[in-house]
Amino acid sequence: MLMQSSFCAFTSLTALLLVLLRTEAAQVHVASELFSAVNSCQAQFNRFRVEWSNLTLQILHTEYDQVVWSTIPNNSFVGSGSGSFKVTQTYGNFEVHSKADKVTESQSVLVCTSLPDSLTLSGEISNSDDKQTYLLTVSEDAVAGVRLQLRAFPQSEGRTSPGAYNRLRLRFASADSEKFYGFGVQYTYLDLKGQVVPVLVTEQGVGRGLRPITKYLNSAEHGAGGSPLTTYAPMPYYVTSFNRGLLLHSSRYSVFDLSRTNAVQVEVYDPKLSIDISVLGGDSMLDVISAYTKHTGRMSPLPEWAHKRGAVLGLQGGTQEVQKRLAQIKAAGAPVAAVWLQDWTGQRQDAFGTRLLWNWEVDLNHYPGWGGFVTSLQKEGIRMMTYINPHVTTNATSFHPYLHRDLFEEGRHNGYLVKNVDGDPYIQASASPAFQFGTVDLTNPAARTWYANIISCNMLCVCNASLSSLAAPEHLRDQANLTCGNGHSAEVGALGWMADFGEYLPFDAQLYAGSAAEVHNDYPRLWAELNQQAVQQAGMEGDAVYFMRSSFVGAPKATTVNWLGDQLVTWDSFDGLQSAVIGALSSGLSGISMTHSDIGGFTNMNLSHTMVYLRSKELLLRWCEMSAFSDVVFRTHLGNLPTSAAQIYSDDATLRHFARFARVHQALGHFRQQLMTEAQSTGAPLVRPLFLHFPQAFESNASNSQFLVGKELLVAPVLRPGVLTQQVWLPPGEWEHLWTCKTELARESRWVQVDAHIGSPPVFFWKAGNVGNSLQAALNISCRTGLVSASGSHKKQPTAK
Repeated sequence: MLMQSSFCAFTSLTALLLVLLRTEAAQVHVASELFSAVNSCQAQFNRFRVEWSNLTLQILHTEYDQVVWSTIPNNSFVGSGSGSFKVTQTYGNFEVHSKADKVTESQSVLVCTSLPDSLTLSGEISNSDDKQTYLLTVSEDAVAGVRLQLRAFPQSEGRTSPGAYNRLRLRFASADSEKFYGFGVQYTYLDLKGQVVPVLVTEQGVGRGLRPITKYLNSAEHGAGGSPLTTYAPMPYYVTSFNRGLLLHSSRYSVFDLSRTNAVQVEVYDPKLSIDISVLGGDSMLDVISAYTKHTGRMSPLPEWAHKRGAVLGLQGGTQEVQKRLAQIKAAGAPVAAVWLQDWTGQRQDAFGTRLLWNWEVDLNHYPGWGGFVTSLQKEGIRMMTYINPHVTTNATSFHPYLHRDLFEEGRHNGYLVKNVDGDPYIQASASPAFQFGTVDLTNPAARTWYANIISCNMLCVCNASLSSLAAPEHLRDQANLTCGNGHSAEVGALGWMADFGEYLPFDAQLYAGSAAEVHNDYPRLWAELNQQAVQQAGMEGDAVYFMRSSFVGAPKATTVNWLGDQLVTWDSFDGLQSAVIGALSSGLSGISMTHSDIGGFTNMNLSHTMVYLRSKELLLRWCEMSAFSDVVFRTHLGNLPTSAAQIYSDDATLRHFARFARVHQALGHFRQQLMTEAQSTGAPLVRPLFLHFPQAFESNASNSQFLVGKELLVAPVLRPGVLTQQVWLPPGEWEHLWTCKTELARESRWVQVDAHIGSPPVFFWKAGNVGNSLQAALNISCRTGLVSASGSHKKQPTAK
């Protein structure tokens, strides 16, 4: 009802504006390109008061006596622009080329209308050539906070034709010391103040600013190196250290300019000249996150098998190879929850190397006896996980003539694929020109049903003959009944998969519904919902698990778990180990409460022996240590160059180390379950920056390298090679070192020096909590009784069993 009444007020004022804007205001107050014929007006709705006064628009949260949003005093806050806008892409790496030809420079406020549930400002924005009218309506959003809806309209009698202006901006105030977090999965900067943040779903790139690899790939491979701000999972949302936040309700390309110390500018590239935002406030950052996730949706707890029973092993190479590696890892004492086989669908060769065959049925030549293999794993309590993405390869039968179905042909025949301007399937390439594919049009309900049934039948093995042959052209229907073992049965199906990609929709694609410019960023949400649909129709909700790297607003509620994508096998914050820490923290602040990374990273490179990035043993060991605490799922990946990269089974010492930290992860299962329940009810992330509970951390510089699990475990993973001891920032309170049982009593926050040899990552637990002692008991760390003096001399020593 609030939205409806606001809309009525919004539209009724349009006619009024056309009259008022042709008259000259009697009294005009002028200040820095802002003119006002209105001295003041205000509106009050429930928790918020909106005021226009002293050439400033301000929104106050009356419950907390908090200014949650304000324009900059005496400065214009609405503007528009025209100019070129083009998006290019190569192999999923998108680049925006934009140049403004004209921008409006002046703003007037001519009318302020206050209604019981809204306040509307209206006036003009102009430059020397053009003039536009605008309406800015502020109303209460019962879920998220306050809604601001801005529209600009070219005046028909002016020299500007409708549509010539293609971007609208809203500028407002920021405090100099205010820190900005969120924006989806950000890997390099946790605090984005000082940055210009684009909201564009794209491949993140390899290197992302690390030299020399980034510069080389950006020049040689058309942007494949990315930048520190490229991400698979951006979101037009932030939360600040001042306990306020903002959500832009648009999937259009947008830019958040945080480069000024005192201002934020949001620019949306939309020929409709529209900006729609929710302003959030609360007594804490967690309050803001809760309000945001209540509006956009929250993630649900994982089934126990996925996070309590042990590691998810990324393996490949066929039935015999997988069985051999699995036996080796289990013999080392590692608990195993699942095996994840990305090559279940078969392989093909091209110039880039060995690739997966994107045709989404089990390759029984590569994995003979699949049904029996899956059944034998089930009897051991181990689940099967596989792989899929929203693309289908061209010419699949030329690589494997024994395939039951050619999914590209099915999609082409039935119009289920994204089209080009000629109405044909839009063909793209991945990593090499020879690897070509089409993309499922997820705006088409029939295409969604077709693809969900492929997942249900070919992966979950829950279907019937009518489903398995659904939408197949006549000449393929005889081949359409894919064998899942000896028949379609969930007992021989996968119970999870990587739902990869989601970033590749071209901006010039033709869709069943909507424009590609609007759908591109939203495609990850549609992809998440497609996977959810497949699980629901198979009756396996709450048991099946799929993990995704791409995301956008609304996607987390349809995603079982996020993963952080393809990190480079380095230590840095651009694309390496530290970027996984920052990625996990920014994810949680953005409503992606449960996430994990590929243990050891994914991307190895050896470019003519001049740029060599190969996973080292030390990096793999340190990544195991971090993931045992930070990751909701403890999952390995062989990487893109398995024979050149260190693996968990490369030697006995590495395997023992992996097994030990797999047990650590398993021991945290009960605590993790509690945190997942909390995340579902409040939106609070499992892995949290220190400042969410300890504001002193804002000034400590520790938040990029340390984290909390809940509020009781403090982890300072080793993020550099060759480290034997490490400085750890401790908040006020009594903290016990997990491995030695030594207690640090900090009346104020302070830094302490801690042993950090491999196998002993710095971990402390809050003495007043419950998780630390139970974790020590589960890991057989026993401490003799003793007291710790106020001076910090330790009398208590550990006894290891």
